[in-house]
Amino acid sequence: MQICTEGEYKTSRRVQVQAFKRLFAFPVLFSFLILTTMRQGNSQVLYGSIVGTVTENTGAVVSGATVKVQQMQTGEARSAVTNDSGGYIVSTVPAGTYEISVSKAGFELFDAANVIVLINTTVRVDARLTVGAETQTVKVSAEAAALQTDRPDVHGEVTSQDLEQLPQPTRTYQGLVALLPGVLPPSASAGGTNNPIRSMVIQADGTSSSGTNVSIDGVSATNPWVQFFSTAVPSTEAVETVNVVTASSGADQGAVNGAGIHVQIKSGTNSYHGEGY
Repeated sequence: MQICTEGEYKTSRRVQVQAFKRLFAFPVLFSFLILTTMRQGNSQVLYGSIVGTVTENTGAVVSGATVKVQQMQTGEARSAVTNDSGGYIVSTVPAGTYEISVSKAGFELFDAANVIVLINTTVRVDARLTVGAETQTVKVSAEAAALQTDRPDVHGEVTSQDLEQLPQPTRTYQGLVALLPGVLPPSASAGGTNNPIRSMVIQADGTSSSGTNVSIDGVSATNPWVQFFSTAVPSTEAVETVNVVTASSGADQGAVNGAGIHVQIKSGTNSYHGEGY
């Protein structure tokens, strides 16, 4: 047994307390730095993005043009300004139907209506401005792109229209996911403690069913105990769209070893609506 004086004991205790404070302060400081330096990503599975390039009739790019993006269901609007290359990007855009207008002094107003944005997708809307007065407007009707060129992943959608009009016995989106390329017909499974909602097992492109990740409105719904089950399976009336990534998924897809299934629940608009059966 080592005997020390009262002064030596107090010094030893003070050193121990200081060491403990330093040990405790480091993870707190590290966590604070991580939280304060985090930035919102441009690509999130809960949203879509709208990108494009603005040019004039000669093909020259137009920088400094104002691009306004307005959701037609809610009236919510956002804007961006084209860069030196004439390009613009509006990220984290909620799914819906949009009207896009591009304006700059000395040019006619460009207006594109009925631009449909889905979750986890990038929509390209290029604009060609004509020299003239801003009081004049060039209107175009948006058309769906035949080839995706702004994202590397391979994905497909099951829309609310599909869910309402196509017959399926389960009354859930899982009954229609097999219509997408690369997805095997979902296998039904029994209920029980680990699967009280009787979710199906889904595989894509030969990957493991345990690698399939399901998220609902951006929150993981993968069963933590049995990974090929889901903790929630919304009914068809509740679902707006289902985005299924089957290959080349990005880091924003989350913990995906197989298919990334992203379900979006219907949201409110300025009009009353509902479903019943």
